[in-house]
Amino acid sequence: MIKKMKKHEHWIHRLFRRNLQRPANTGRIPDLRAVILSDLHFSDNRNAIAGILPLVSTEDELTETITRQVIHEKPDVFIMTGDNTSNGRDSEVQALLPYLQRIRDAGIPVICIPGNHDFARMDKETWKQYYYPLCTITDRDTGTLSYSAVIHGVKFLAMDDCSYSHGDHGEFPVSTMRWLRKELLSTPASVPVVFLSHYSVLTGRNTREDIRYRIQNSKLYDILKNAHVQLCFSGHQHNRKILKDRGMYEIISGTPLAYPHTLGILRITGTHVSCRTEPIDFDQYGPEHYAAKVRELNHAHDLSMTKILRGIVSQTYTREDEIQEITALFLRILTAVQGDTLYEQLKEIQGNPYYDKVFTAMSSTNYGPWLDTLFKTTTHSSCTLDFTLVEQPSHRRVKM
Repeated sequence: MIKKMKKHEHWIHRLFRRNLQRPANTGRIPDLRAVILSDLHFSDNRNAIAGILPLVSTEDELTETITRQVIHEKPDVFIMTGDNTSNGRDSEVQALLPYLQRIRDAGIPVICIPGNHDFARMDKETWKQYYYPLCTITDRDTGTLSYSAVIHGVKFLAMDDCSYSHGDHGEFPVSTMRWLRKELLSTPASVPVVFLSHYSVLTGRNTREDIRYRIQNSKLYDILKNAHVQLCFSGHQHNRKILKDRGMYEIISGTPLAYPHTLGILRITGTHVSCRTEPIDFDQYGPEHYAAKVRELNHAHDLSMTKILRGIVSQTYTREDEIQEITALFLRILTAVQGDTLYEQLKEIQGNPYYDKVFTAMSSTNYGPWLDTLFKTTTHSSCTLDFTLVEQPSHRRVKM
């Protein structure tokens, strides 16, 4: 699919090179608060093995907690950026949809896009039948499940980057790139555009991060950049990151199934944009005894990870004190990544006398290249993002 796409890139390039004029300012001041979630991986399998996702066997309780919290907070829109279900089975979707219906019935618009896991057992038409009646839609792409929605003065491009490849990777067909261009050109210059996808726009553009996490259309970044799109949200990678590239920002959401179990909060007021996380409040919104169960599952996960990591470290080091210190430091790194605080702890971690030994111990595992990339690409905080939208003239010409 990717090679076939590249044959058409010259056509897209010519199409998007023309100078095109965006509509005039509408005069409305954007004012929006959104709750954003990704990679829920909802499953109706109560016997699912936790692995690296401690809450995977408690999906009903987790989703109930999230639903109660969202309804109580009454955001202007609730957004899910893919991998809504574990495998896209009918039973999973049918169990998930009542939660989304409750959010919509509370007067909160819903935006959902698919992820790669959603197409493991489901086709595009079935997804459309299940999700479209719940979603707020302004305009739809006919080639994929992509659509747009305008809410409180903000335009969301809810992009389906998975159905074209049947979940194998992130990519848009030529027809969807054409529809995207039309949507961008029809949007007044005063209206902020937020690009939503499952795979990433910015991952690996200027770093050694795995480009398989990125949408494969080579012209996508230039199209968005030239159209002055400044904010993107995606998922898929399960750990929260904030990426920056020449005035474009991307929030990669973590999964609520793993610590620290958070929701993304987006606030756009006028030209000011603020992105933060807030914890899922299991004590206030969870079913009875669920908060205690979450703590128990997280503790069991920590013990399991400690055992696994000790086994890895002991293959290289034999002294008990070294094994303990190296394992403890690596666990601290993992917790910092999951908790979005690695940048804040970077100097202290790198100053630890066992820092180099962590890399040595993990060099022969998949953690080795991950650690190398992680510390070379962690250049700013992933906790919060605040920036000002670049104001455009009422009539602007966008060179595509």
